Amino acid sequence: DINVIDFAVDASTSGKVWGSATHSRVFLSTDYGASWTYHSYLPGNGPDMARLNRIKYATDGTLWIAGDHRVFKYAALTDTFDLVQVDAASDLSALHFYDFEFPDPGDAQKVWILAHLSGSTSSMSLFETSDGGASWVDIWATGGPKLYGLYLETIGRQGNCASADVRIWVAGYFNVMFSTDDQGASWQRRIAWDAMKKTRWQRIVSPHP
Repeated sequence: DINVIDFAVDASTSGKVWGSATHSRVFLSTDYGASWTYHSYLPGNGPDMARLNRIKYATDGTLWIAGDHRVFKYAALTDTFDLVQVDAASDLSALHFYDFEFPDPGDAQKVWILAHLSGSTSSMSLFETSDGGASWVDIWATGGPKLYGLYLETIGRQGNCASADVRIWVAGYFNVMFSTDDQGASWQRRIAWDAMKKTRWQRIVSPHP
């Protein structure tokens, strides 16, 4: 069975909605979801590539997809999703790209992607590009708080103005939640985590660009 995991609404085209799904599939609707057509198959480079976890528009209208082991960006001229090389990642086959965000609404070239290394209790990454995906750095590795075996699954933006007025939230398993008001230079823990409660934050919803 194929299950749709996430949706992205095209604000510039009435009725157009994209859906990312399991089994590496992308679907498209032109009537607000009343009917769907198969659009793309985006395979990964690992044995368990099955999910395209997030699909989202940047402020310039570019459509991005994050999935297990790979990241894609839509090319309107060819109507295809092109692979984005996350060159800061050492082992793509073991990485799960869970979610991504555009931390500066005024800069569509700046993207953050949240990822976790399979089989690791400590390897959380937050990859940043400032040039639309041409090059990347792991900003969590250099400035992110220690997670002590817990990991993050979702990232979202609060605010839709200049970067100075934007707060970025990250959250995940066991009530883990942090935020930054300075584009990742520093982070504040917002909720005390509790490994017994097993609270899981799966999605932070950002305002539409």
